[in-house]
Amino acid sequence: PGTYSVFYQVISNQGCSSDTLLLEAIEILPQPWGGFNIGPEDLLGQQTIDLEDQSFGGVSWEYDFGDYSTSDESNPSHTYVGGGQFTIQQVVTNEFGCTDTAYRSIRINPEMLIYVPNAFTPDNDGRNDVFKPSLTGFPLSEYELTIHNRWGEKVFESINIDVGWMGEVRGGSHYAE
Repeated sequence: PGTYSVFYQVISNQGCSSDTLLLEAIEILPQPWGGFNIGPEDLLGQQTIDLEDQSFGGVSWEYDFGDYSTSDESNPSHTYVGGGQFTIQQVVTNEFGCTDTAYRSIRINPEMLIYVPNAFTPDNDGRNDVFKPSLTGFPLSEYELTIHNRWGEKVFESINIDVGWMGEVRGGSHYAE
C-alpha cells in the first residue's frame, strides 16, 4: 500500500522523445487478510462450533457456514443440525471496501445413537414382541447379535440388523427352560 509516482517516456520511430513524471499518480490501498480458526474440530451432530477471527485489517466480517446460515460477527458461534462436510467462508472488508476471503472445511459427524431395550414381551400380541437394538447415525459394515441363556449357551444369532430375537429357545418355545 502507498502512493506512487509514475514516470513514462515515449520515443517515436524517428528518434524523437518525450517524457512525463506524474507525482503521486497511483494510490494502492491496503488489503485486509482473512483467516480464522475453528474449535472444536471433531464434532458430532448438533454441537456448537466457535470461530476465532485471525484476520488482519478488517472492519467488517461476513461468514457463510455452508448450510445456508450466515453471521456478521467477528467471532461467531454456529450449531450444525445433522452431519456432513461443510465449507465455511469468511469475507473480511477494510475501511476502503477492499476484501479478502478465507475458507475452511469442517466435517460434522452425524449423532450416533445405539438403543438396546432392557425388556420385551414375546407373546405375539403385536406389541414389543422382538428384541433388537436400534442403531442410527452411522453406516454399518458388520453386525452381529448373539443371545445367550444364563448358562452361557447361545440361543439366538443374527448378522442382519433387521432380524431380531422373538424369544425362541430350543425348538421354538418362547420361554426359557
